[in-house]
Amino acid sequence: MDFSKNIPDYLLQKQNVIRLVLFTAAFALVFINIYQPFDSRGWLGDMTSTRYFLLSCALVLIGMAVVAISRIIMYYRHNKRKQGRPLLLWQYCAWIAAEVVSMSATFGLVEILVFDDPRSYLELVQISIRNTFYVLLIPYALMWLYLSWADKNERLKLSSSEAAAQMPSNKPEMTSFFDSKGDVKFSVKQSDLLYIKGADNYITIYYVDGSRVSQVMVRNTMKSIEGEMRQRMVLRCHRSYMVNTKRIKLLERQRDGVFIKLDAPQAVSLPVSKSYLSDVFEIIA
Repeated sequence: MDFSKNIPDYLLQKQNVIRLVLFTAAFALVFINIYQPFDSRGWLGDMTSTRYFLLSCALVLIGMAVVAISRIIMYYRHNKRKQGRPLLLWQYCAWIAAEVVSMSATFGLVEILVFDDPRSYLELVQISIRNTFYVLLIPYALMWLYLSWADKNERLKLSSSEAAAQMPSNKPEMTSFFDSKGDVKFSVKQSDLLYIKGADNYITIYYVDGSRVSQVMVRNTMKSIEGEMRQRMVLRCHRSYMVNTKRIKLLERQRDGVFIKLDAPQAVSLPVSKSYLSDVFEIIA
C-alpha cells in the first residue's frame, strides 16, 4: 500500500463522517457490554445489567465526543481549506492513532476522577489504548470497506451513464432540474446553461438571460444530478461546481491553482480541484 497517496474523498464526505460516528458508537456500546473492558463489573462492585448499560452509554458518549471533534477538524482540514493539500494516507493513519490515544487519555481521567480507580493513570491509559484500538479500528475498517464498495458501485453507474450518452439519441434541447421530491422546478436551454453550484442540500443553476447571468436555486444535491448532467456534458470540476463544458472558453493555471473561464456576458471563473483536473482535461481534449 502506498501511504503517500491521497485518501479517497468519500471517507470525508459529510454524510459518511456522520455514518462513521454513529456506526462506531453502536459498535462501541455492544463491545463494552459484551467484552466488559477493565473488568469493570468486578471492580465497580455488584451492579445490575441496567445500571452497567447506562454507564456504558455514558462512556460511549464521552468517547464519541472525542471522535466527533476529531472528525470535524479533519473534515474542515480536508474539505474546507480552499487551497489546502488533500490529506495523505499516512496522515490519516496517524490521525486515527491520535484519536485512540486521546480517547484513552480521556477514559483514564474518567476512571480516576469519577470512579476513584486505585490503579495508576499510566496503567489505565495503556489498558484503554488496547481496548480503544478494537473499539475504533474494527468499525473504521468495516465502514471503509462499505464506503469503498458504495463508491465503486456509484462509479459503475456513472460509467453506464457515459456509455448510454455515447449512443445516438434525440435529446431535448432543454435541460430540466428536479427537486428532491422529483418535481420539475426549472428548465433552461442547454446552450444557455453556464454552471451549477452546490451547497449542502441545494443547487444553484447559473444561466445566460439575455445580456446578463441569472440564477435559480433548487433543493437537490450535486451527487443526485451528477450522472444525468454528465450525459449533457455538464462536468464536475470541483466538489461545489459543475460546468457546462460547451461554455468553457479557456483553462488558466494561476499561482493558486487551475481555473476555468467561461464564455458568458459577465466574467465567470470557476476553480478546478486536483481530483477533477484529469476529467476536465479529458473531456476538453
